[in-house]
Amino acid sequence: MASTTLKENTQTSVSEPLFGPASIDEAIKRVENAEKLTGTTLEDFVAELKNEQLW
Repeated sequence: MASTTLKENTQTSVSEPLFGPASIDEAIKRVENAEKLTGTTLEDFVAELKNEQLW
């Protein structure tokens, strides 16, 4: 059986916050990009979540 080991003291460096956009402009850009990729608007997505009682 193969064993696995964890590296000690490893850190991941990121240039943006882990839990959200750095500004309102960044948030808008993320939503616009997601809309282009998925073909769904934010309003449609929120309505779907509410309809499925997930939000």
